[in-house]
Amino acid sequence: MATLTAAITLTSQAGGPFSDALATSLSTTYTVDLANEIKKIQLTGTAIQIQEADLTGATLLIVKNIGTTAGTHFVKVHNSSTDTIASNRISTLDVGEVAIIPGSGAQDVYVNGTSGEFVEVMIFTVAASDRS
Repeated sequence: MATLTAAITLTSQAGGPFSDALATSLSTTYTVDLANEIKKIQLTGTAIQIQEADLTGATLLIVKNIGTTAGTHFVKVHNSSTDTIASNRISTLDVGEVAIIPGSGAQDVYVNGTSGEFVEVMIFTVAASDRS
């Protein structure tokens, strides 16, 4: 077993997006088995399945857009082979952005984006002691 920590820190000066200064850190630690999958996928412009429902039980899915042109090549992570923002989009990632998605493993997960661009995908099985 290994430990994997997902963390985010938010800071802002007063008068920025908030009237008061903001400084907060959030983190969650998971006990995981070794990575079930670590892969680099070349996008085709159509949906590519990256996780099959019930393939791995409770999971921690990490997706990173390793494309080449920020603001132009977005990766969309969704839970249906047909992606729509209103119903099934989980995340939209610009170049260099990462999505950390805990899940039950009970849903198919797909990515799509500009043909010829790349995405990195890591899927970890979450230890039974960390499952809710």
